[in-house]
Amino acid sequence: MSRRWLIGPRRPQARAVLVALPHAGGSAGVYRSWQSWFGDAVEVLAVQYPGHSSRFSEPLPTDCRSLAGDITATLLPVLGRPLTLFGHSLGGIIAFEVAAALEQNGTPAARLIVSGSPPPDAPCRDPTRSNQTDDEIVTALRGMGGPNTALDDPELRQLLLPVLRSDLRMGESYRPASVAPLATPIAAFGGDADTLAPPGEMARWRGFTTDVFDHLTFPGGHFYLHDVSAGDVTTRLAAMLSAPAPAPRAGDLHAAD
Repeated sequence: MSRRWLIGPRRPQARAVLVALPHAGGSAGVYRSWQSWFGDAVEVLAVQYPGHSSRFSEPLPTDCRSLAGDITATLLPVLGRPLTLFGHSLGGIIAFEVAAALEQNGTPAARLIVSGSPPPDAPCRDPTRSNQTDDEIVTALRGMGGPNTALDDPELRQLLLPVLRSDLRMGESYRPASVAPLATPIAAFGGDADTLAPPGEMARWRGFTTDVFDHLTFPGGHFYLHDVSAGDVTTRLAAMLSAPAPAPRAGDLHAAD
């Protein structure tokens, strides 16, 4: 297992693995506190994309599906335990592609959890266009409650914005290879005030699985999971990971508002 790709304290005796993928411009560090929520029962591994944070010297990824393929190959050593994929915003689409690749390999994930991420057939995943000015992108992020206060520092902003802009381009150019539903259970998490991925849009993920679908809505906007909802999110995650995925039932939908 490459420590460049998967960041977090190793818990080889944990009964389950949670692999968390960050949003555009984000790094594995956004999930650094999550291991403490799960203790030794779940191994939390946050994905570090190339060109981000500790991998700043590497070329930035330019294609969601290619990036998902690399992540899938990196996950092979942890596939002996039930594995849950969690992706926020851009990370949700990449997680979807990883889930599809794992199914094709005959090693499906236990579940896919997408957060604040419109479905693969959505025309656009982010209102902050990559060709906007730096100030426009920063303003848009602040309007969505973006967690990265480093953008307030002019020097750090010059380092971080090219990474963010590259991720935005990757999201804008994304086209799914297929919109056929997965056999993997899917849960869609979102904020009730998220204008990028509103509850109605998150509910459309129901059409992307032939298995069980759950739709959970939390108080907050696009970055709800980094504010007061964080405890609620990890509590729900812990409950999901502590129980086996339920048997599929036609038309299954569970909403928590």
